[in-house]
Amino acid sequence: MCFCSRCHKARGDQEVYYRGNPPEKYVLPLGWARISLQVQKHKIEGLKADKDWHVAFHGTDPASVQPILDAGMLLCPGDVILGGKVLKPKPGHFDEDNKPEGFDTIQIFASPSIKYVDSRAYATSEEYVSNPFTHVILGFTE
Repeated sequence: MCFCSRCHKARGDQEVYYRGNPPEKYVLPLGWARISLQVQKHKIEGLKADKDWHVAFHGTDPASVQPILDAGMLLCPGDVILGGKVLKPKPGHFDEDNKPEGFDTIQIFASPSIKYVDSRAYATSEEYVSNPFTHVILGFTE
């Protein structure tokens, strides 16, 4: 789905919505395009992901999309992907040498605002064929 200003206006979308249990605010990712993944219906229903979960965004590099798809889930620094490569934090992101005291860097970072995950510490731009995409959003379709 396209979230450019023209498409957003044509759909009559609000900028802010609430979802989850309890309902929490999230902001539509204006200026981004979403690529949704079809998740097995029984998994969504079993986890109540379509009703109880809050909306959160996770920034990643285009090169990381295939390992995410291969694993079927988001991955943490230190995870080993197919082929044996160990995932490392991106430059500028917290790591064991650059972190607040007591901070656990081995986790998945997500935010209810697209603005936070737009940081170069999370996502970079990539051009595909003749269509420029600066962001990829992974999500599920109902």
